[in-house]
Amino acid sequence: MLGLTAIPLLGLYCASKWAFESLHESLAQEVKAFGIKVTILEPGAYATEFGSSTSAKVSAELEPYGTLRQQMVSMISNMDQGDPRATPDAVLAVIDAEAPPLRLFIGNAGLPRVRNVYQTRIALWEQWAELSNSAQGQSTKGVMSL
Repeated sequence: MLGLTAIPLLGLYCASKWAFESLHESLAQEVKAFGIKVTILEPGAYATEFGSSTSAKVSAELEPYGTLRQQMVSMISNMDQGDPRATPDAVLAVIDAEAPPLRLFIGNAGLPRVRNVYQTRIALWEQWAELSNSAQGQSTKGVMSL
């Protein structure tokens, strides 16, 4: 879900996921006419070694980030972690689906988190819509070319 939302201290990781998201959303539009379907699996946390002290190298702590870092470590270490053996059946169901989704959350954490983040984003965009719209100036058609 870090391709749809972001958290502190993992900006580069999130950015790579956001890039993956847009690349595959574009790909899905490009290959749709050929009958090719694209699904982005959005996994939550799993009970694996990913991010553990044996799999991750962590830089020396910078004092101003100490509290935030501890909050993030606590949040991540207290997340519900799924059993990776439960996932293959869901993936195969998507593969066999006649109309698979572009995005599929794997696990129960993605939808609530993304719903909250997007509701907040939409409310903020709506709050600033008048200024945003005025920033475009006079609308013209047919001027832009690719």
